[in-house]
Amino acid sequence: MIPEPDLSLIGNISDTNSAYNHPVIIAEFKRAGKALCYVAVRHVVGIENPISAAIKSAVEQFNPDAVVIESHYGHDNTGYVAYVHEQSASGFKDSREDTYAAYLATQRKIPFVGGEPSDKTIMAGMIEAGYSSRDVQAFYLLRQIPVWREEHKLSEQGFAEQATKFLGTINSIFETSNDDALNIVDFKKWYDKHNTTRKSFLEIENSDLAPINSEKASYFQILNHVMDPIRERNIITVIANNLNEYDRVLVVYGNGHLTKSRPVFKKMFGHEPSIDVP
Repeated sequence: MIPEPDLSLIGNISDTNSAYNHPVIIAEFKRAGKALCYVAVRHVVGIENPISAAIKSAVEQFNPDAVVIESHYGHDNTGYVAYVHEQSASGFKDSREDTYAAYLATQRKIPFVGGEPSDKTIMAGMIEAGYSSRDVQAFYLLRQIPVWREEHKLSEQGFAEQATKFLGTINSIFETSNDDALNIVDFKKWYDKHNTTRKSFLEIENSDLAPINSEKASYFQILNHVMDPIRERNIITVIANNLNEYDRVLVVYGNGHLTKSRPVFKKMFGHEPSIDVP
């Protein structure tokens, strides 16, 4: 057996963190018959890229018993599994690496699970940290913009309708009251109030939202820095639970998460990981 994760060791990323310098970093830990292969990636859409090739190679060579992906969904979610196969039929042209990793797992009949906490868990943690429900709703929409751009779904002409539909969905998930429910006008006012990037919200990139806390960090980066440990604790706990159940666990997650969780896994396994940069 390996020790339980010490969540107090979760680290931070900085403006110059080296994790962002590589599209893929593969870290492997081993102890007492247990093995963890962490494929830390720069988010991409489609599979014609080195990142997807590295994920496929890791699945084939590491031969995991279970896979953890950057998602809320697992192999027992029939709707998500159906979506994964729909994306396969279309060549994964509109999906990210988590969908591709889930597909590779289903092809080999490997159970997979999402490491993300519930949105209600995040909302509760953010309110406890002093943010409002509207701050969280607005940030959820803001961070969706780079995703829509990557998926070729971002349109300046259609943004208001697209954003209104998205806000309606998250308001339903959060069970937001009518007084707290955010609309597109509220979002634009929130963005203008806090924006120091000199960019319009339609130009926001993932790097503008990186969870960084420094003198140079923006309001959006600091907000994400506060939100991020809520996510990271859940991600690490899901990975640890899978290591208790299975001997070989493969993780496919955004590259910053490896930096933050590496001290935790170093203590669990008793060593620094072996690192491969494909």
